[in-house]
Amino acid sequence: MATPNILSDLGPNDAIVVATFEELVRVEDLFALRAHPDMTASEWRAWQGREPIEELLRPPGYKALMGPFIVRAMEHAFRQLHDPLVGARPRKLTFKNKERVPTTPPDDPIIVDSFNGFELEALRGLNKPIGTEVWISRIPPSTQIKRYTKKSGEISERVVTRTSPTQGGASVRRNLAIPYEIAPRPIPATARLIGYAAIASSRAIQLSERGFGE
Repeated sequence: MATPNILSDLGPNDAIVVATFEELVRVEDLFALRAHPDMTASEWRAWQGREPIEELLRPPGYKALMGPFIVRAMEHAFRQLHDPLVGARPRKLTFKNKERVPTTPPDDPIIVDSFNGFELEALRGLNKPIGTEVWISRIPPSTQIKRYTKKSGEISERVVTRTSPTQGGASVRRNLAIPYEIAPRPIPATARLIGYAAIASSRAIQLSERGFGE
């Protein structure tokens, strides 16, 4: 599946603006397909079973409407997470344990290149916006050697590659920094404001809505 051009063409100042949590979930889907364009149907279903971003983003006890949401593609997403000088740890970003943040950078260039992310700003009327950073990347596959003994006594070996069972069969992971209140960020006049209508016709959205059939 090809990566939707709407993400490939995003500049550092461009922003995707969506109105609802449902639309925000579809934007997450686009970033997931950007990280792993060749997801299988079972891997896609596992990704769809992730913890809802609304539950991670909504402050405890806050029941009012949230939105619209402003998504800004992150430049150098891998560096923003792992760089010892400017990465998430030096910036004191914290994550929920269940997000399974990689503690050491992966050495597989395919995994490194799959890292992409976005800065997220959730407006809340007269209240201060909620901000966070989100990374989506491929999960390094695990490789096992299984040995079988044939009736003849000969030992046969087979290499089995699969995603980690702790990830529920998913091939991509999402790391989301614990949200916090931020000051409103002006959108530069040169930015392209990309509304949900501009991405709704993409193949990724259509597949999401009908369940990514086999």
